[in-house]
Amino acid sequence: MNKLTILVVFIMFFVGEKNMEAQVGINTENPRATLEVAKNLNLPKTTPQGVLFPQFTTSERDQFIGMEKGLMIFNTDTRTIDLYNGEEWVSLKYKENSKRKLSSK
Repeated sequence: MNKLTILVVFIMFFVGEKNMEAQVGINTENPRATLEVAKNLNLPKTTPQGVLFPQFTTSERDQFIGMEKGLMIFNTDTRTIDLYNGEEWVSLKYKENSKRKLSSK
């Protein structure tokens, strides 16, 4: 292959790659979002299913560098899901008066 052909193939691949989009589905063949996790209907109803976040202590979490907005972990010290909002960590807790409402305070 000559150098010009290699260059053209490389440019086509590079330009084409930037326009590619993908959706990932777990237990679904037709995801409706960037990431869709559906329940597995082939498992017994007694089998736990859900999303399991990485687990860290507050001390471990506070050592993270360069976090992206939206990063979520399970804090083993506070037993809460912690969300990095771009400026600080926020613990998502149930409000005491209702188990259905989440609070970030």
